[in-house]
Amino acid sequence: MITSIVSPFLDNPLANRLCQALERFSDCQCHGIIAWEQVETSAPISKAQVVLVCLSSEQDLNIMRKVRALHSGVIVAVAPILEPKFILKTLRSGADHFIDQEELETELNAVFGRLSNNQSKVCQGRVIAVLPASGGCGASTIAVNLAAVLASDKQPCGLIDLNADRGDLATLLDLQPDFTLADLCVNEPRLDDAMFEKMLATHSCGVRLLASPLDLAT
Repeated sequence: MITSIVSPFLDNPLANRLCQALERFSDCQCHGIIAWEQVETSAPISKAQVVLVCLSSEQDLNIMRKVRALHSGVIVAVAPILEPKFILKTLRSGADHFIDQEELETELNAVFGRLSNNQSKVCQGRVIAVLPASGGCGASTIAVNLAAVLASDKQPCGLIDLNADRGDLATLLDLQPDFTLADLCVNEPRLDDAMFEKMLATHSCGVRLLASPLDLAT
């Protein structure tokens, strides 16, 4: 589990304590501490699965909102419990979990235990839809290039051509798929992971395509 820590400054005692606590998790890979002023330009935030944000007061919630705007994964706030409503305000500002810094080790174990269980049950990912404003506006080109960029970042990337009557993603990728979206629909009652994998045509860049039907009648 890739993690990053966001802190008011680099040599923050709470952030350092978090780093030490995270070392106990064998499946946790911490990318280090990111100062608040570096949040908007820091690549580790976009690549992290979990971002831990160190807070000290209600005035710090602005940084929580900024992190939430930049990160779609799990955000964990670590702060003192100033008042009961502070926890609620923190969650409303974008945090998924709140950890009391006075009970750091205990609550960190509980949160990461739940995250590990969820990760083992669900394959996390993101769905991006590219919708054309009109025919010939370049949506297919955008979709193919976006998928290629994501795949080049060493992340599995699937591409589905939902244009049933004039799909062109296979042509743009210079692929000749053995199966299409029509085959998936016909075999839906007995579809499993192995069958779905077989229906994908793999490009050398790492993109795996589920092509549109060759004939709309199918």
